[in-house]
Amino acid sequence: MKNIDNFDEAVWNALNQLEINEKNIAFFLQVLRETNNTDFWLILPLDLAETHDVRLVPILIDLLQDPRTIGHRGNFLSALREYDYSPYAELLLDFLCNGVWELRTKAAEMLINIKDQLSEDVVCELKKRTQNALDDADDKCQLLCDFMDEFGFEID
Repeated sequence: MKNIDNFDEAVWNALNQLEINEKNIAFFLQVLRETNNTDFWLILPLDLAETHDVRLVPILIDLLQDPRTIGHRGNFLSALREYDYSPYAELLLDFLCNGVWELRTKAAEMLINIKDQLSEDVVCELKKRTQNALDDADDKCQLLCDFMDEFGFEID
């Protein structure tokens, strides 16, 4: 598929009019996989998730790890909620510990929802990495407090 990011407004409007169904879902999956168009990243994941087509899952996982999508991953996580995402608990933990606020909150909610499905090994890893993240946050808070003290700033 060539130049899918160079759609003019008429093509974009036509695509918005299409209903995703069994006949055209492969096309929309390919568009989602290949596009750099952030408008598609906002709309397509959620629309495709409504189909419950499992071919979407590996695309979502790839996009969640793709550097191109930094800053645009929230709807990929929201779409993943429609599927069994328990195999991706460690990826969710990465977002919980290192993601922006939206990703942290979604990942936390998703992990809590599957906590009874996780193996003991995964739970131990979650505990270890969560504790490490808390330790890092404590260190960061201490550094920032010391910095503010050096400048004579009051902490609100």
